Amino acid sequence: MLKLPLFLPASPYFVSRKSSLVSRKSKFQTSQIQHSRFKGLLKNTQLLLLLLCLQISPLTAQVLKGKILDERQNPLVAASVYWAQSQELNTASDLDGQFELPLSKRLPDTLVVHYFSYVELRLPFSTLPAGPLILELKSQPLSLDEVLIRSAAPILSDFAAIQLEPLQIWRNPVAAGDPLRAVNALPSSTNTQENANPALRGSDPDATRTILNGVPIYQAVRNSQLNGLGNFSVFNTAMLKNLTIYPGNPPLNYGNSAAGVIELETFDSASVSALELGLSLANVGLLAKGKLGSKTHAAAYMNGQFSDAFIGLNRSSLPFLKGFGALDGGLQVFRSLGKNWSMKLFAYAIDEHFSVTANSFGYEGPSEGGRQRYFQVFNLQGTWGKGTLRFDQGSNFSRNQFQFGLIDVNGREPSQYNALSWRQYVGKKWTLQAGFTQEWRRYQSEGTVPEIFFALAPRFPSFNVDTTVDNQNLEGYLVWKGLIGKYLSIAGGLRKNVPISGQSEYLSSQLNLRYALPQGQSVLASLGRYHYYAPATYFQMDFPLRRADQFSLDYQMQREKLLLTAAVYWKQEQGSQNNNLFISSNQRQIWGAEASAEWTPDGRWYVNLANTFLRVKEKDESGKTWLGDNTLNWFVKCALRYEHPKIASLALNWIGRPGERYTPLEGAVYIPELEGLWKPIFSNDFNSAVYPAYHNVSLSLSRYTPFRGGSLVVFANVNNLFNFRNPRNWLFSADYQQQAYQYFQLRTVYFGVQWQMRAAD
Repeated sequence: MLKLPLFLPASPYFVSRKSSLVSRKSKFQTSQIQHSRFKGLLKNTQLLLLLLCLQISPLTAQVLKGKILDERQNPLVAASVYWAQSQELNTASDLDGQFELPLSKRLPDTLVVHYFSYVELRLPFSTLPAGPLILELKSQPLSLDEVLIRSAAPILSDFAAIQLEPLQIWRNPVAAGDPLRAVNALPSSTNTQENANPALRGSDPDATRTILNGVPIYQAVRNSQLNGLGNFSVFNTAMLKNLTIYPGNPPLNYGNSAAGVIELETFDSASVSALELGLSLANVGLLAKGKLGSKTHAAAYMNGQFSDAFIGLNRSSLPFLKGFGALDGGLQVFRSLGKNWSMKLFAYAIDEHFSVTANSFGYEGPSEGGRQRYFQVFNLQGTWGKGTLRFDQGSNFSRNQFQFGLIDVNGREPSQYNALSWRQYVGKKWTLQAGFTQEWRRYQSEGTVPEIFFALAPRFPSFNVDTTVDNQNLEGYLVWKGLIGKYLSIAGGLRKNVPISGQSEYLSSQLNLRYALPQGQSVLASLGRYHYYAPATYFQMDFPLRRADQFSLDYQMQREKLLLTAAVYWKQEQGSQNNNLFISSNQRQIWGAEASAEWTPDGRWYVNLANTFLRVKEKDESGKTWLGDNTLNWFVKCALRYEHPKIASLALNWIGRPGERYTPLEGAVYIPELEGLWKPIFSNDFNSAVYPAYHNVSLSLSRYTPFRGGSLVVFANVNNLFNFRNPRNWLFSADYQQQAYQYFQLRTVYFGVQWQMRAAD
């Protein structure tokens, strides 16, 4: 949409010349030949006057200037701008959406603005105004043979607290371009471990489900320690269409979740072909996407990670990290299958390894590990009238290895997922969806483990293990949503399991109410009961069933330059919780409150401030209670970003919180039967001690340079700029007489470059 008049503004010169021409025309009405000459003169004079007006306008120096926005008034980065008859004159919008384009050599011409998944804008030269352009592009359903069967949006996405687009992930200084790290930048994320594992509103990461194109993806992080102690997710932001976060009361069209749901959708198709190449201190990557015929769109990417340069530059800050490496890649194919059907296939594979020096229970030694994994997600969707039928299928195979001291184990974790659903639109205000899901998971572990869990040195006794556990989960569900009046939206759902092999019977339920208030405000109230099977682990060789009751109240105010959010919530979780080898609880209560403010005063500044209060209370079967290790009276996240389109983008991020709680060591007892072995004695007052406060300030710098048909991005970041020594845990000597802190990541430097070449299809 062009937000300006579709004609040149009148000037005194233009009016006087026009009056003169009108009077001249009246003098030549009696002569046909003279009249024809006049028509030619009039045409030439108008073109001359048009050029004269441009000469005295702000578009002087033969340059057209403007800014490109989306429908939400956000700047669009890397939009293609060119002349239809002089395509050699082209440019791309910068980080503020601004552009400068030389005037066409073939006037009159047509200005063309092109951006993926938006309606192309074509403006004749004669309609352009004298001042800088403000161009607004409208999003569109992309077409395949004039018909595109798009993946239907999740039925309860209207009741999600947060929705992010890829551009918001890229521009988030905390996310480092990673979608799950973008989640951890939100106030609802209570992850305290500097990794990409999503932990929402005080619950364990295992209680949050990550969904890719309708299929759950377990352990959705890479173990390779690219930033020292931190992990990245297995997802590529360049492949995403959007990211939806339900920080509490997860929608019941997905099962096996009790805390929240993180929903990722990949794009269905691309209107431009693109090739991207990235090279950084520890990674090289390649991505290509485009059309394969008129009905098929495909994208593929590959990354290789290496550690020598990264560790060499930051050796003093990474005393325990010895090396890492990985090779991973993904492929997506989307195809239209006629008028009403479409299919999408996404596949991913990774082979990774790491080597560190580890310390546990007084033993320090080398530790190595690796993982090979493949998963795929298949979607088939068809429509009839006001109904949509969808089939989702997921397959996963994972093999891992881990070695440390006496521990030398190999694991396998295959899984299968199938879902069939029908969505029916009832009138204009109501939607129903019913479905059935089947999920099978296996955990297999074999190898050597210590007979005494705290005796890890190779000289102590060990035994062999070979254990396999399975879990089959069959569930049916019904969810619905509707609009009552103009301002009240309501949604609810039921999910029931089909018990097999001695499983317990359960029923999950939920209710959501969203009320729209004036001036961009809304309130969302949600409550429900949820069930999920926790994953089997080395410490817990089964899939325990857990239950959670929740209530949450979320508030949001959206203005043009300001976004305010706030929430309060309560949870009660029941089921076996093995916090560690010493502490086990079967009930947890969580109270929390969070608030955030996001301010964008202009196209260059971005300010975000968030804080979270969290109180977690644990209880065991005997009735003993204690505070959870993630009880936090404050958890502040602050981000400041400045973008200059001609210079660079600078971002500063600070995260601060109290230290986590832990159970202190009281002493050690020598075991004479095993020479050199001491048994640690920990306090019976669980989590009675607190680590020092945590602070991390990070700095990132990037420079975006558009050029003909592509762009170049150079970036650098410094993590833990002030080199804060944030304690992560205690390290002990073999006799437990000496102890010292192991710290979270110290100051590290990382940099790289990304090049993109694109071409309109």
